[in-house]
Amino acid sequence: MTLLIVDDERNIRVYMQQVLEKISLGFSSILTAENGCEALEIAKTTPPDIIITDVVMPWLSGHELVEELKKTNPDCIYILISGHDDVKYLQEAIVLQVFRYILKPIRIEELTGVLRLAIDESRVRKNNTKQSEAQTSNALLANDDFSEELPGLSELAVQYRVLLLKAMQYVEKNYMHNIGSREIASHCGISAGYLSALFGMLPSTSIPQYITNVRLKHAVRMMQVDMNVTVIASRCGFSSANYFTKLFKQKFNKTPSEIKRLGGLNPQVLYSDDQ
Repeated sequence: MTLLIVDDERNIRVYMQQVLEKISLGFSSILTAENGCEALEIAKTTPPDIIITDVVMPWLSGHELVEELKKTNPDCIYILISGHDDVKYLQEAIVLQVFRYILKPIRIEELTGVLRLAIDESRVRKNNTKQSEAQTSNALLANDDFSEELPGLSELAVQYRVLLLKAMQYVEKNYMHNIGSREIASHCGISAGYLSALFGMLPSTSIPQYITNVRLKHAVRMMQVDMNVTVIASRCGFSSANYFTKLFKQKFNKTPSEIKRLGGLNPQVLYSDDQ
């Protein structure tokens, strides 16, 4: 199995090559390229099974490299690395259905873990390709370990959804405390910038907005039992009753007292797109 490392920063690609050569992952060859153009030339003569490529490079970006190589090597596993949390890069990676997106500085433990998964995935893809070419009978496929339907989402998209779900669950359990991006990111094992980029992929939602919406949702439910506004604000994690009232009115165009006089508010309103 052949691995190709593409990065215009020599110290990074040499470091990864040297470290991975010492770790027994099963690669017969670990090649390097200093830019996307050189990577294309190498791939013509020695098609790689797995490619680790930087996103931002001169002449040919990591995204452009993946897009070009997919035309001739669709079974190759692509792993993007980047020093940027920019949501645009994440979105492009999902569109290209790359295997993983890793942020710099690279942790060897994370990289080797991803590579082990990539090796397994490569074997699965090759096995599926061989079965297709050989036109294996349906009866034989039904008993094959690799005959399960591949999910519609790419591995990367699944990874993001899992992280977003984990972050959202954390907010649901801790909305009453003084939490923010750092606490949520630490719980998810990612950087605050990475978390911000993930939430940036959701329509019109930032981390502070999401936390506020969760707090307001629980505040509305507490209003059903006629609690004092000051008590509700405190129990839902707002710094003061005045701040709670201000955000509440921005969201629902009425103060908490006005909503209580009207007999409450349907919590479903919290999820409407126009609020």
